[in-house]
Amino acid sequence: GRGRGGNAWTSPPGCLMFSFLATHAEGHTLPFLQYVATMAAVDAIQDCADEALAEAAAAHDERVVFRRGSGKSVDVRVKWPNDLYSGGLKIGGVLCTSTYTEGAFDVVVGVGINLDNDAPTTCVNAIIGAAWDALLAESAPGGAGTDRADFFVAPRRATREALAAGFMNRFEALSGLLATSGGFDALEPAYLRQWLHTDQKVLLEENGGAKTEVTVRGLTKTGYLLAVDAKGASFELHPDGNSFDFFQGLVKKKVP
Repeated sequence: GRGRGGNAWTSPPGCLMFSFLATHAEGHTLPFLQYVATMAAVDAIQDCADEALAEAAAAHDERVVFRRGSGKSVDVRVKWPNDLYSGGLKIGGVLCTSTYTEGAFDVVVGVGINLDNDAPTTCVNAIIGAAWDALLAESAPGGAGTDRADFFVAPRRATREALAAGFMNRFEALSGLLATSGGFDALEPAYLRQWLHTDQKVLLEENGGAKTEVTVRGLTKTGYLLAVDAKGASFELHPDGNSFDFFQGLVKKKVP
């Protein structure tokens, strides 16, 4: 697979990797298409977890109660701008590349999600299993822990087919909303609930070595990070293009 800056992504068996072509008309909303893709990935993982946990709870007994549709079945978040994380570990990423032709943008959306390899980091099916263990522990009398194997019930493993289908369904809906609304405003609240960075402190190193701490508040209208300093001044944070981690080497531009 392709990574940022010309890096290659090597995938062992057990990952879901795919690319597809999307068409986007407006240049000013094009940067947000990658955010839409990360949202679709988070939603697809949550939907797979919802289905697996609800099915396992129904097969267990009345003590285990699981309510679908919270959007928080498992811990999956977006690390800006294009990575998927769970419990501080990377489980996937999205990369969009575009070309302009005949009045519209052709966008290749590439997606990689670790579905089945629980080492060296973690994977979707491992975090679904951990969520089931936590649900059992919460449901045990007196709060005592319990072993899911004692009950011969375990959540059904998510498949590549189900996860890909869930992603495409969500991407179609979200990208359609982006196109018809003409901006990211309608989607931004949901996106900010999924990402890791609200109120995150970032230390910026200026030319000459001076350092300034700013706090991330959201996104600017152009799709970069919106941050404020201790005096309340607002800044747009851009990656410098050289650092592997986007949060190292950020460059600030004052927002009027």
